[in-house]
Amino acid sequence: MNSLEKPHLPATECLRDGVGLVRWLQLIGAIGEQDAARLYAMDRNELDHVAGRARHLREWLRGMLARQRESGAAFLPQAALQPLKTLLAEGDWFFDVEDGSTLDKESAHPLLLERVRWTSAAQALQPIARAIADLFVREDLTRVKHCAGNGCSILFIDRTKASKRRWCSMALCGNRAKSATHRARASDSS
Repeated sequence: MNSLEKPHLPATECLRDGVGLVRWLQLIGAIGEQDAARLYAMDRNELDHVAGRARHLREWLRGMLARQRESGAAFLPQAALQPLKTLLAEGDWFFDVEDGSTLDKESAHPLLLERVRWTSAAQALQPIARAIADLFVREDLTRVKHCAGNGCSILFIDRTKASKRRWCSMALCGNRAKSATHRARASDSS
C-alpha cells in the first residue's frame, strides 16, 4: 500500500521499474538477499512489466480499501477478492524446514519456512499478494486509516485500544502537525 509516498511526486514511486520493485521487496523484508539476487538475474523487461502489475495491484488494493471504508464493513465480500485469489493461485510456494540456530544461537529448534520457487519474474508479485491476503484475513479493515499528516499518503493499521490514532508515525507526521498547530497559535497570539 505504501510503495508510493507522495502521489503527486513521481520520484517517490518505489515500483517505478523492476529493479525498484525488487529493491522495495527486499527493503520491507518480503524477500531475502538470495531471492533478490534470483529476481535481479531475470529479464529486465519482464521485471519492468511485473512492476507495472504491482502498481496496478497497489491501486486495486487502495480502491478496495477506500470502498470498504465508505461502507464501514470490517471484511470484504468474497466476490471482491477474486483478482487476489487469481494472483495467489499463480504462486509456486513450498515449505522448508531449516535449522533454527541460524536465527538464535541458543536454540537449534527447527523452523518451518515458506519459500517461493522463482520460476519467472511474475513470481515477484507473490510476496505482495500474500501480504494483501494476510491483511484481508487477519485485520479488521475498519482499522486501516490514511495518515492525517499534511501531504502524507501512508496507510496504516490503527491497533490502539480506542482506535484514535491519526498519524502513520508520531515522530514524523504527528510532530509536524503538532508543530504546525503550535506555530499557528503563536502567530495568532502575536
